Amino acid sequence: MRRAWTITQVTSYLYSTSFAAPHLFGNDRRAFETRLTEALAPLTDDGHLTEDNAFTVLTARRPSPSEDWSWT
Repeated sequence: MRRAWTITQVTSYLYSTSFAAPHLFGNDRRAFETRLTEALAPLTDDGHLTEDNAFTVLTARRPSPSEDWSWT
């Protein structure tokens, strides 16, 4: 899956996490945003950062008591 992010979207995502919540930056929040923008801007393509993801889903279920799973 491919997704495009703007720097504003990345910043908003980070702020939604417990490890980069806005209150953790205190008075340095604006400095963080400036430094993040400066770090990410050279990596953008037409204002967007591209994220490529692959997902694997494993599904399983328990057999119901009425199913006979004996191997005899």
